[in-house]
Amino acid sequence: MRTPTVASHRNVADGHGVTVRWPLRPGVVIASAAALALALRLFQLSRPGYLSGFTQYDDGVYFGNALRLVHGAIAYRDSAMVQPPGSMLLMAPVAAAAKIVGTARGLAAARLLTVVADTASVVLIAERVRPHGLRVRTGPVHPRAVRPGAAAR
Repeated sequence: MRTPTVASHRNVADGHGVTVRWPLRPGVVIASAAALALALRLFQLSRPGYLSGFTQYDDGVYFGNALRLVHGAIAYRDSAMVQPPGSMLLMAPVAAAAKIVGTARGLAAARLLTVVADTASVVLIAERVRPHGLRVRTGPVHPRAVRPGAAAR
């Protein structure tokens, strides 16, 4: 005869053959980590001067490379660039919009885009390690969710 379990609790394998009683579904844990990450990053950008001011070097370089790309320059040939091309391609639509709204507003939009991308990385990391068990899943996700300075990168 099976022992009935409470509907809010689940038995979760931790990846080492041990079954752990876990009160929340993995999706709830991942969603709460993503919500925490989003809230912290938006809070950081809400501070005076962080959205449109001079806060760091990297975001300006990424946005500047995207502006060069939109204006016809070819990365690694027409300009010195040591960053990977993904950040430049991610910011290319914002750089194109900056032609209309101006570079200051474009940089603010690029910073908001990095908040969305960084929050999405919390979910992607959690989903990637989900099959490996509870201990592995909570390890990389929570530090990534609360890492300071993440919104500006």
